[in-house]
Amino acid sequence: MMIRILCLSVLVFLISCRTPPSNPPLQRYEFTQPQMGIPFRLVFYAASEAHAHRAAEAAFTRVAELNAIFSDYDSDSELSRLSRTSGQHRLVPVSRELWDVIVQSQKLAAETAGAFDITVGPLVNLWRKARRDRQLPRSDLFDDARKRVGYRYVVLHPGTRQVELTIPEMRLDAAAMAKGYAIDSALAVLRRHGIQRALVTGGGDMAFGKAPPGKKGWRIEL
Repeated sequence: MMIRILCLSVLVFLISCRTPPSNPPLQRYEFTQPQMGIPFRLVFYAASEAHAHRAAEAAFTRVAELNAIFSDYDSDSELSRLSRTSGQHRLVPVSRELWDVIVQSQKLAAETAGAFDITVGPLVNLWRKARRDRQLPRSDLFDDARKRVGYRYVVLHPGTRQVELTIPEMRLDAAAMAKGYAIDSALAVLRRHGIQRALVTGGGDMAFGKAPPGKKGWRIEL
């Protein structure tokens, strides 16, 4: 009995003295994909290549889902479908993502007295055509487009998360707000996959997680 107890004591001692396995070192990974008409870039640190690819794929998938909501080029996007209801006296229920972007856009529009305006789509379309044709739009077309622009023509119903566009032929353009929303969402997806040290960029917008290993922050060049 004494020998058995002694052996168990030695075994417990050896187990307790064993050095715990260290976590694998984090490696830097970078992925780029065209999304929302611009290159979306992910730079982050992960423990393995397989983990990195799974996290990146999930982040890009989320951005693609948001583009299907916010795109003003895609006639089937939720934003485009909402624009087509303008002037029909309809209260249109919208997704949480589109609601968040419209609410933030309206808040910023009020704070800037309309300098920022999500309803600027008719004017944006004029300038897109002018760029293709290499010719400035006629003044009468400008006047007509301006009549269909104005953030006050967007009525929000928070209790039911519904939106009404009150005058005909409005066209919403969420590009200035949606891109940043998508970048933040991509960073959130990476975090849910255990990626804490990350940088996400899209065009001129970017979002940061924790700094790279051994660094105080991310180095950004302008």
